Parts: sequence; structure tokens; C-alpha cells
Amino acid sequence: MKKFFKQKTLILFLAFLFYFSSFIFLLDLDLINALIMFSVASLTLEPFYKKIKQRIGGSYSLSFNNIHRVLVIIILFLLFNILNSRDLVLTNNKDQKEDLAISTNSVSIISSSSPENSLIEDITKENEQKPAEYRVVEVIDGDTIKVDLSSRIETIRLIGIDTPETVHPEKPVECFGLEASQKLKALLDNTYVTLEADASQDNRDKYSRLLRYVYRDDGLFINKWLVENGYAYEYTYLTPYNFQKDFRLAENLAKDMKLGLWADGVCDNTILNLSEQERTCLIKGNISYTSEEKIYHLPDCDDYNKTVVNEAKGEKWFCTEEEALLAGWRKAGNCP
Repeated sequence: MKKFFKQKTLILFLAFLFYFSSFIFLLDLDLINALIMFSVASLTLEPFYKKIKQRIGGSYSLSFNNIHRVLVIIILFLLFNILNSRDLVLTNNKDQKEDLAISTNSVSIISSSSPENSLIEDITKENEQKPAEYRVVEVIDGDTIKVDLSSRIETIRLIGIDTPETVHPEKPVECFGLEASQKLKALLDNTYVTLEADASQDNRDKYSRLLRYVYRDDGLFINKWLVENGYAYEYTYLTPYNFQKDFRLAENLAKDMKLGLWADGVCDNTILNLSEQERTCLIKGNISYTSEEKIYHLPDCDDYNKTVVNEAKGEKWFCTEEEALLAGWRKAGNCP
């Protein structure tokens, strides 16, 4: 009797544990495991077992004895283990990935915070990004130089600028041309430069000169410096270039501050440099920098002396007012 009572107590205790486990799984919304635990608990209790036996045996004429009950419980436990083993593997894999991510981030933080690693990284980036430097072997004039490209000597025409002529075979020396040429020599003699192409421009001009922006070895942007200090005009050939806006602003500032060739009285004697034939054509056809309007100036106009004709930009000398008007120019408003 005592043995029977102990068995019943054990069965009731196990059933309670299984029901309690089913309740816990249900709270965790794990319906499959909750159903498994509930089924095991129900099969463990004798009254439920009898009802199931009667229902199955009566309705379907099947024999459901203790051996069958134990087999069903074992199968349910195996199913429970398989499901939870899979969840455990997935959880472990997720934890390993998170640990790996944390470890990688920690290494990155340590690496980036290490002075030695930062120094090595900075040096590597600098070496990768630092452009080649070339020695200037000759300054031809204010906007053209020659550089040693290791294997050959190349002529470089500076993009976006134009300086008064000094070496053109068909033109006289123009006002402030010598000053611009001498200044460029002072800037670049015995120095090294880096060269930068512009995708909006051709690689070479019609004279086979390389078209480039020029930077001195200390970082000075030579093209822009010449314009903003009044040694060169801003010059656009056919299509706008990358720094056109900056160069035009620099030129306007140089004009406002009367720097270089824009200074008062600098080019008053321009006519003395012209040939005998050119001296008879004294009307200056100028193109406005702001409106790009074509305006001509007579010798007795107020702005005549400070107006410089830049033929590279399409400006012209005219012999008569009729010629200027036919060409599309209008008379300056400050002319008598």
C-alpha cells in the first residue's frame, strides 16, 4: 500500500512539474513546447490516461496500454529535445557573431587610438595621395613653363589665365608682359611643382602644350595667384573650366584694388609699343567682364588709358568707329 502511495505521489509530482513547465512555456509564447509538456503531464496522470485509453480503444478499437503510453511520452520528450537543441544552436551562433562584432570593433578602436598605428596610417595615406612633383626647367613667359617629367621635357600652358605677350612671333611686347614673365620666373625658378589636369579641358592645346593647373611645392596655386595679384587676365577658351568662377572673382578683386596691370597709369604708354600701322588703329574694343558686352573706347574717352586690349579673349583694335559698330561693338558711355 505504501509502495502504491509513493508511486502515485511521484506521478502526481511529475505531472505537476510538466503542467508547470507547460504554463511557463505558454507565458513565453512557446506554444509547441507548452503543448508537449501539457501532453506529457496528461499522459502521466492515471485518470487522463484511462479516459484517453477508453476514447481511443472505444472509438477506434485500438489497444492503448502502458507500453504505448511510455512510447508516446518518450517520443514527446525526443521532440522536445530536438526543438530546444536547434534553438540552442541558433542562439549560440548569434552570440558568437555578436562577440565577433564586438571584438572587431574593439580592435578597430584600439588600432585607431594607437599613436603608432595612426602615424603609420597617416604616412600611408599621404604617400598614396601625394601627387608627383616635377622640376621647372624654364619659364617661357607669364603663362607658359617647361618642366622635367623624368623621361622628357614638356611645355605646360597654365589653364584659365592669359598674360600679356612677350615672346609671340607675330605680336609686339604687350603692356605688363615683361613684369608678368619676370614674376613667374621669381615664383618658379629652381622649384618643383605638381600638375593637375582638368577634365573639362583638352589635354593639349593647338600648340601641343599640356594644359594644367600648377601648384608650387609649398602648395601655392600659381594660376590663381597670378590673376588675383594682377599679373594675368582670367581666360576661358571655348568651354568653362573648374576654377572659372574663382578666377573671375580674383580678377575683379585685382581690378578693384588696382593691382599689377590694373594699376593707374601702368599701361598709359601702350601705344608706343605698337607698329606704325597699328598706331593708326587706336580704338580699343573691350569686352566687359561683368556683362560680356562689347564696348569700344576712343582715345578721348575717360577709361581709355586703363583699358587693355586682350586679343586672346576676342578683344580688338579698330581703326574707325564705323568698323567697331559693324563688328558689334558699342561706344562707351563715358566718351564725349
